[in-house]
Amino acid sequence: MRTIYFYMLLAALSLTACSTQKGAVKTNLAPSQQSSDLSYQQRVTSNHQTAKYLTARLSVEIGEGSKSISCNGHLRMKRDDVIQLSLTLPLIGTEVGRLEFTPTDVLIIDRFHKQYTRASYDRVSFLAKAGLDFYALQSLFWDELFIPGERDLSTSQLQRFRKTESGAHTLLKLADAPRLEYDFLTLTDQAVVDRVTVRGKQNSDKGEFAMIYSKFGKVGGKPFPSEMKMQVTGVGRDVSLRLSLSRIANSSDWETRTTPSEKYQQRTPEQILGSLMNVSL
Repeated sequence: MRTIYFYMLLAALSLTACSTQKGAVKTNLAPSQQSSDLSYQQRVTSNHQTAKYLTARLSVEIGEGSKSISCNGHLRMKRDDVIQLSLTLPLIGTEVGRLEFTPTDVLIIDRFHKQYTRASYDRVSFLAKAGLDFYALQSLFWDELFIPGERDLSTSQLQRFRKTESGAHTLLKLADAPRLEYDFLTLTDQAVVDRVTVRGKQNSDKGEFAMIYSKFGKVGGKPFPSEMKMQVTGVGRDVSLRLSLSRIANSSDWETRTTPSEKYQQRTPEQILGSLMNVSL
């Protein structure tokens, strides 16, 4: 059971390590390129989910290097408000940990050690160093185009993506962010994002984050993947988190905020993350 917490932290780190950098430079493309690309970019955004709520049961496979574990869980999201990811023990369904992201703070609950931390993003070191933005994180879970540091995509912002067609795929590249490149690979016929890749611009930059989507179906009349895989490579042992979604729905019958038990001890972000990192594999 203790291994679950180590992998849970690795999953959180992989998700945030390259997720976003604020202060993107807004550089417009040439007018001819803008005119050519904009209609397809708008087609992709028109396929974004319009539902306010999305919930699903999860089958979770978490890997680090050559090791992996499987568990169950739940994903619950309310647009512009919260993302909840919980992990449960197989068979008995007991929750062992929870990550809860809101626009203002992050909550990490470690039920095994009966402890938790709640802090603003700038108080959680690994989030602050990554410049984590809630809305970019939300876009990853909702399978959407995003621009770091921006909450919504206007027409002028969509023109920042460079479009390249190749076979069944169309690549939308955001190359004008200051430190990182964001590639959104889309399925041309369906106009949906099926892979997001984030990497540094310099040859000396190590590590690459990827979010891969597959098994698309319809949710509320819009395409949505029933499988998501996050992976970080090039920074030592590879880390991956595969989420297989089932019973996808738009349920609003759940609590959008979690209150830790009074019996749980509140720790600083550094203490709780240090505790989890010290769990041996």
